[in-house]
Amino acid sequence: MITVTFDTQSLRTHRRQPLVFSLATLRRLSGDAQLFRISTTTSSTGLIAATAYHAAESTLGYRDFHYFLDEANLSAVLLTTPANQAAVERLFTYAKAHQLFSEH
Repeated sequence: MITVTFDTQSLRTHRRQPLVFSLATLRRLSGDAQLFRISTTTSSTGLIAATAYHAAESTLGYRDFHYFLDEANLSAVLLTTPANQAAVERLFTYAKAHQLFSEH
């Protein structure tokens, strides 16, 4: 079973946590490398890249920023690491090759 592991920080608990997904269970991937949603046979998770998170945080006011996070239904911040960058590339490549990718 091929898996993809992301090093993330939970938006709820603010703790670092790994998120592991089996590519065999992937049903849909939408978005782009900065903000994307992974839907599998058992769950759906929204991730935002740390750079996008910090840009939104510094641009929006406190209330608007938290509204944005809730409306986008995000679960975690994708930490900026070479391993995460490789995992994102692997995930998007797999999803596109298997017609599981949507930009929206």
